[in-house]
Amino acid sequence: MTGSRRFTPALAALVLAFLPLSSLAESGDLIERWGRETGCECRACKTEAADWIDLGRNLRWNPGTGADHRNYPPDRAADFQSMELTIDIPDMNAPTFTAVARLTFQPIGEPLALLRLNAEQFDLKSVTRDGSALPHSYDDRILTVRFDPPLPLNTPAAIDITYAVNDPPDGLIWTPEHPAWPNRPAQLHTQGEPETNRFWFPCHDFPNDRLTTTLDVTVPTGYMVSGNGRLELNQTTGNRTRFRWVQDKPHVNYLVSLIVGKFDEVDVAPAGSRIPMPVWVPPGKGPLVQRTYGNTARMVEVFEKAFDEPYPWDRYAQIVVHNFHASGMENTAATTMFDTAIYDDKAFLDTDLDSLIAHELGHQWFGDLITCNSWEHIWLNEGFATYSSALWWEARDGKDAYFASIFGTIRGQARADQLAPLPDGAEPRFERPAMCSKLYNYPFETFRKPSNPYGKGCSILHMLRMNLGDELFYKSVGAYVDRYKFKTARTEDLRNVFEEVTGKSLEQFFEQWCYRPGSVKLDVKATWNEEAREVRLSIDQKQRIDAENPAYVFDLPIDIFPKNDDGTTAAPIRIVVPCTQGHHERAIALDREPAFVAVDPEMSVLATLDLGCPAQWL
Repeated sequence: MTGSRRFTPALAALVLAFLPLSSLAESGDLIERWGRETGCECRACKTEAADWIDLGRNLRWNPGTGADHRNYPPDRAADFQSMELTIDIPDMNAPTFTAVARLTFQPIGEPLALLRLNAEQFDLKSVTRDGSALPHSYDDRILTVRFDPPLPLNTPAAIDITYAVNDPPDGLIWTPEHPAWPNRPAQLHTQGEPETNRFWFPCHDFPNDRLTTTLDVTVPTGYMVSGNGRLELNQTTGNRTRFRWVQDKPHVNYLVSLIVGKFDEVDVAPAGSRIPMPVWVPPGKGPLVQRTYGNTARMVEVFEKAFDEPYPWDRYAQIVVHNFHASGMENTAATTMFDTAIYDDKAFLDTDLDSLIAHELGHQWFGDLITCNSWEHIWLNEGFATYSSALWWEARDGKDAYFASIFGTIRGQARADQLAPLPDGAEPRFERPAMCSKLYNYPFETFRKPSNPYGKGCSILHMLRMNLGDELFYKSVGAYVDRYKFKTARTEDLRNVFEEVTGKSLEQFFEQWCYRPGSVKLDVKATWNEEAREVRLSIDQKQRIDAENPAYVFDLPIDIFPKNDDGTTAAPIRIVVPCTQGHHERAIALDREPAFVAVDPEMSVLATLDLGCPAQWL
């Protein structure tokens, strides 16, 4: 999911690095927040600095009680195998429906006496098993179902939960008709990430469990219904129409989607495609679909090759809805798009939606096929999706477009993710959560920290590619997909696969880029010494370095372009400086002064770069 709306390749990556879950209207606040990390002295930035420091300190533990405040995945007392959700919506202009959720599961580890489900603000009617009432309690947040005797191991069980939902405060967004917007049909859409689908169906609302789902939804005739998976029933009786959507490959609860409304539908899949690719847009916008979404099929081909895995679902829908608070959400097989994500010819003079479309499509592999096991590891979803956009630019416009996108991401992320200098004499301290961290009040916080899972995650994947080479990088990605598809994964799972495939020890790499905040602030000076006939390099890490934040360890590639006898520029000489401490020096002998020097030309280090060299080298 992303909350930024993207434009050109370079700007797209830069905006995404800064604005992972904000709207454009919020961009000023977030840029101020991260401005303080790079030395901004405005009052707003200083206030935000205190907030982030408090977040790091106060969420680690409670000084009064000693309690550990870190977040760990909840227990899975049961393995949920399927959900069949039957919903009846009598009136699309009245935000209420009745429902029956049938959950099938079996105990894990020991016989099951209590089953706890997330279920927020339901009008609960009954809980039954095989038609008989089950004892239960409900506090408007958690539904606890009791089994006496406990359910035995290795024995599937099913319960039916009957309830009503009335104008839910989150998770399901209802837009009735309104005279202020004439001719706009009523509509609803859901938004489950991170933990808000609990407002419209009972579930284990955390990403460490997967199940199949069926949505059986009856609505007033004339409305269309989208769910996950494939449509198995579209049946009209009188003034009521019933739709049945079946997602028979397991996914996580936050990816369950329901959309009801009136749309133009255009399939952008080429003739003979094994995958339907419908795009749903507001009535009258159908003629604009092909121009906006016409590259979807080619993107699928690019990603199938890059990830060494066929597109995994029964269809790929993209649905433009009213009042969507982000830009896109990668619900399984059915991405939700923001309300104006359909462009006319005038808009195309300035931009296109390919970056957003590629990001959400990439999620169908990373986020949906493989899902982070907890929000601590959300970069495994968002970093890969952001990197998918860069891969699309490479396929569509060439390697220069790829590097333009990566340049925006890496440089923008490195500027955002700097630790402020400590006052003189201050002790080294833990200050704020890293990208992979159990420290947060609410799951949303894991998406929008300065050590950002979008920009930093994308940067990490690019660094791995640059350091390992294309062959080993893509082989490792393919092995990761093979091992964890239809499963959940943690950061160490990705590292272990990369280590097995490449033979490289990557623990330090992942430790410094994933599990600590900050990035490199690189200062490189290059001079020519005529008497010694050598280029002299001075390399300094200028970010904060202390006991909590030692110097980063990385290899810094530098290309030196000699001059030929006729004054033309020769092919570059590449040297690689192993940087293991704050300062390094190197001298390179040449016959004559070089034409220019390029430091880290492929951006293999997540760093800001200040380069001091003779003006003629620039």
